[in-house]
Amino acid sequence: MENYQTNDLSRLAPVTVCDISVVIPVKNNAIGLEALLESFLNLHITGHVPSEIWIVDNGSIEPLANMDFPNKFDLPINLLFCKEPGAGAARNMGVEASSGSWVLFIDSDCVVTTTTITGYLSAGSDCIAYTGIIETPINGGITRYHELQQTFTPPFQDQPEYVVTANCLVNREVFKKLGGFSNTYKTAAGEDVDLGYRLRTEGKIGVSNSRVLHLLEDNFLHFVERFFRYGRASYYLVQSYGDHFKPVSNRIKHADVSMRFLAWAQFQTERVGYHFEMFIGRLL
Repeated sequence: MENYQTNDLSRLAPVTVCDISVVIPVKNNAIGLEALLESFLNLHITGHVPSEIWIVDNGSIEPLANMDFPNKFDLPINLLFCKEPGAGAARNMGVEASSGSWVLFIDSDCVVTTTTITGYLSAGSDCIAYTGIIETPINGGITRYHELQQTFTPPFQDQPEYVVTANCLVNREVFKKLGGFSNTYKTAAGEDVDLGYRLRTEGKIGVSNSRVLHLLEDNFLHFVERFFRYGRASYYLVQSYGDHFKPVSNRIKHADVSMRFLAWAQFQTERVGYHFEMFIGRLL
């Protein structure tokens, strides 16, 4: 199968501001989305506002259409509604509607910084996708844990193992060739890992200095819900990519009792999610 690892790289458009389309899936997070769009307004100062921003409502209880975001902000906002469950399906719809050569995926619980766009403009031209930096401002024990464990940083050897859709840039042509995000993942977890593995069959994933802030609540119930989703997704990742995606115990060296407890809670919650999805799979 033809890939982009050699001569085909010259076919890829360079990363420029006018060629970047932003895609943001949203479900029941209008407050977070508003903060994200407000942060985009700051980019007017630097002249690095992307050419289009596609917001995809993925079944919010209070439809985003009722909140008139396109008219509320001086930004190139377009609003779509996706009935199919899963952030991957919502992102696929946004990419299908977009026109830029490059797609910037950002989550609605993030805010952009002055380097979110410029970090990709200076990233080079030998890759089909790029990962960005995802920082979690520390406001308590749980956010400190995420930073300590680098929850939102993909493993790295000669290149990132996958992309994280809180901040990544993907060539639109390659994305569409791969069929976009898999519809296997319905719980806003795992679809970016799966995409990253498939991207690496086509070319190289690069790193950039693009930076976003991931605004998480220091909330234990949200912590558990997140890793339950991750555990459910890991069941499908194991089927596709091997047992190294099974939940494993996370040991934290030189950490205090609260960090060790959260590592234990992460492991146990992921295990429950994994076996829950396995049970559901056997029923279907």
